[in-house]
Amino acid sequence: MNTEPRKRHPSGLFDAHAKRAFVSAQQEAEERGGKFLVSGLVLHMAAKAEDDFAARLLDAMGCDLSRLDQAVDAEWSARSPYMQDRPATLVNKAFNAVASEAQPDTELQLEALLVRMLSYPDSMASRVAARLGVEPHVLAQRLTEL
Repeated sequence: MNTEPRKRHPSGLFDAHAKRAFVSAQQEAEERGGKFLVSGLVLHMAAKAEDDFAARLLDAMGCDLSRLDQAVDAEWSARSPYMQDRPATLVNKAFNAVASEAQPDTELQLEALLVRMLSYPDSMASRVAARLGVEPHVLAQRLTEL
């Protein structure tokens, strides 16, 4: 019998704001024919949240929600639902990376995950940023300043 405590997935370490974005992004992925969480949809849902962070995120991207919607739709249509992020495990890798760098018992923030996802050149989040005319590393830097 295994007596070790069950290890929690790093997504459970994020605050409620981030978790709402994850749930919305997963639902959006499924509605679009995908099966799993995709970086560009996490970015999209964070910007659609109609809260202060969403407004700051849109400002950091230099766009409004309509323009972001168009960029996300165009990027989604350019690839198969299963190849939006390369590697397909990119979001999971980003969760693990952010969690491994955090102090113990720290509630993680959505900004940290978005910054990490933007560091992958073939993430949907990076390609959406590029479609909006902002370099992913520039957007990541802006997010660290929010």
